[in-house]
Amino acid sequence: MSIIAIIFLGALILLIIYVFLNSIYEKVEVLIDFYYGDKLHLRSLQKKPLEAQYKKAIANHFPYYKKLKPHKKDLFERKVQWFIDSREFVTGNDLDQLHPEMIALVSATAIQVTFGFPRVYLKHFKKVYIYNDAFQSPTTGRYHYGEVNGNGVIVLS
Repeated sequence: MSIIAIIFLGALILLIIYVFLNSIYEKVEVLIDFYYGDKLHLRSLQKKPLEAQYKKAIANHFPYYKKLKPHKKDLFERKVQWFIDSREFVTGNDLDQLHPEMIALVSATAIQVTFGFPRVYLKHFKKVYIYNDAFQSPTTGRYHYGEVNGNGVIVLS
């Protein structure tokens, strides 16, 4: 056998080994995500406790939160803080400023909707607009009180 044939054969064997190991890795990764994904995801994303200003708003004005057991409250708080930290909150044209209470209650509502689904985080929504009153949708021209769109935006009033 010539040296070129040996190199070619060696490269071919390495390629086969790479493809095999890569397919095994993908299957193992899927299994790990299925069984442990939520715990791993939470560990990486919710290290930060809920800030006091947000916790006060939720404790005072969010009945769902009040009914949770202590260990569920902790998880709920961490998810709310993660939601707040991973989104940009923007005032609508008719609103001067966003108060921490508004941000907390909108975030808590989003988490309440997804709380029973451990792997649902609404990660595709990156921006939240908050208006004081109904707003005119640029798409339909109609007045809305809330909408979501495919660009990763939630709009509320």
